[in-house]
Amino acid sequence: MIDRRPPLAAAALVLPLAAAPANAHMSPECSAAITSYASSVAYEAAAWAMGLTESEAAVFRKATRSNAEFLNRECLDDRYAGLQATMVRAIDGGTIEVDARLGHGQTMRVAVRLAGYDAPQPGGGCAAEREAAAAAKAALERLLPVGAVVRLADLRDDNRAGRVVARVAITEGGFAAESLLAQGHGRADDGGRGSWCP
Repeated sequence: MIDRRPPLAAAALVLPLAAAPANAHMSPECSAAITSYASSVAYEAAAWAMGLTESEAAVFRKATRSNAEFLNRECLDDRYAGLQATMVRAIDGGTIEVDARLGHGQTMRVAVRLAGYDAPQPGGGCAAEREAAAAAKAALERLLPVGAVVRLADLRDDNRAGRVVARVAITEGGFAAESLLAQGHGRADDGGRGSWCP
């Protein structure tokens, strides 16, 4: 069955990278990849709307992923390059809400999960996890107060609608996830779902 969700949340965020100050002198290859990415996203959205078969839709989906991978691999060569965004709030210890700057005075509010970082959940199964979750959120709020400017790099969609995963670069240098890990909050995300409870 074809996945009929709305188009990728990350798609609307990756396209403005061509206009970002850090990428003002983008190579012709990267400019072409931006154009190709926009086309593949549009065709992928049309595939959902037209009710094509899974194999037909997969062609557009593969093109979208391929272009996104190229952009992240070849066109974000500055470690802190990416889409500029302004901090709105910490949702939990590993997810923030930001206003991403799309250019021409336009912004998009989006939830961003910190890539490579796993935080305890506020609704966890034991008191220890809930306490750790509150501490992680407080640390994230200190690190990224409301109004802080960050850059979102290596954008990709999360498995939750409307949320993306990104490496969040902070103005002081480094990345939010790395800073939180160094402070003893959360753990490196290896794809597993280990328990936070004793």
